[in-house]
Amino acid sequence: MKNALLASAALLVVASLPAQADGVRNGWYVGGSIGANWLQDVSPLTFSSDHLNTDFDTGWAMTAAVGYRCLGGFRGELELAYRKNDVNSIYEAPNSSSPIHHTHVGGDATQFSVMANAAYDWQVAPRWAVSVGGGLGIVQADFDSSGSGIRLVRDAEDDWTFAWQLIGGLAYSVTDNTDAFVEYRYFANDTHDVVTYPNGIPLRSSVDLNSNTVSVGFRYALAQ
Repeated sequence: MKNALLASAALLVVASLPAQADGVRNGWYVGGSIGANWLQDVSPLTFSSDHLNTDFDTGWAMTAAVGYRCLGGFRGELELAYRKNDVNSIYEAPNSSSPIHHTHVGGDATQFSVMANAAYDWQVAPRWAVSVGGGLGIVQADFDSSGSGIRLVRDAEDDWTFAWQLIGGLAYSVTDNTDAFVEYRYFANDTHDVVTYPNGIPLRSSVDLNSNTVSVGFRYALAQ
C-alpha cells in the first residue's frame, strides 16, 4: 500500500510539471515567422564575359506553416514563404573600357516558395529545445533591375523552379501549447533564368538567388 501511494504521488508530481521535451503537445500545429533576409550578390552575364555585379539591401521574409509533430521530437510541415530585397547597387566592368558604376539604380528580387520541411527537436533544458532540419520545394522568383536610365535585367519567365533550404533554431515553450522561436535559414534558388540587355540586345543569362534569413516566430499546437 505504501509503495502504491508513493507511486501515485510520483505520477501526480510528474503530471503537474511543465511540459518539456519539445514544449508542446504532439499532433498538428500551425506557425508563422517574420524576419530579415540577406540576399547574396548576383552577377548575370551580359556580353563578352562582362557581368552586372549586383548587390541588395537587407530585405525581409515571412513564413506560414502547418505541420505534424510526432513522438520522439520529429516534425514534418508544409511552409509558405515570401522574401523581398531591393537592389542596392550595380557595378559593370566591360572589357577594354572604363568600369561603369550605374546610378539611379532600381529594382528588386522577390521569391514566393512552397516547401516541404522535416525537422528534429532536442530538449536542451526545461522548456528549451534546439531544432535542426531542412526542406525541398518550389519557388516562383522575379528579379528586375535598372540603372543609369536603362533597363539592365528582367526576369526571363515566371515558371516555378526547384529550391532547398537548411534550418536551425532555438525554441522556448511559453505555454504547453505554444513555442516561441528564433530560426536561421539558408535558402537556395539556384540557376534562375533572367534576360540582360547589353547594348540594348536581349541576352539570356542566369543567377543564383540564395539568401540567409533570421526570423522570430511561434508554433501553436492544435491538440488540446
